[in-house]
Amino acid sequence: MNHRNPPRRTGVAIGQTSNPNGVEWTDDEIHRLIDLWKRHVPFGRIAKTMGRSKKSVSIKASRLGLTTRPYWNDQFSVNARKRGKARSCLSCRRTFFSEGPGNRICNPCKESPHWEQGNDFAYGNP
Repeated sequence: MNHRNPPRRTGVAIGQTSNPNGVEWTDDEIHRLIDLWKRHVPFGRIAKTMGRSKKSVSIKASRLGLTTRPYWNDQFSVNARKRGKARSCLSCRRTFFSEGPGNRICNPCKESPHWEQGNDFAYGNP
């Protein structure tokens, strides 16, 4: 064995379980995990109530396909910020429906002579 290149650890040794604590999940625990997940209990709280680590709970949930939570798709998610909504025009300050964060000038302002000529002073002028 070379001290500069120690052998790499790969996988699980023969005779060991994949769980570092050696505690396998029972059917009752799996059903309890699914039930708590359906009630939108966070993984940290599930881990405390089940006497397991948060990592163990999240890995088991992932393997069961329980990772996507619909209530996480709220107003703070990246996709929600990219959706169309009412925004203020950067030129006239009027509210208009913008398809996304890159659309910040309303159509009437885009059709104005200042905008069509490419004048920078069009921002903030009614």
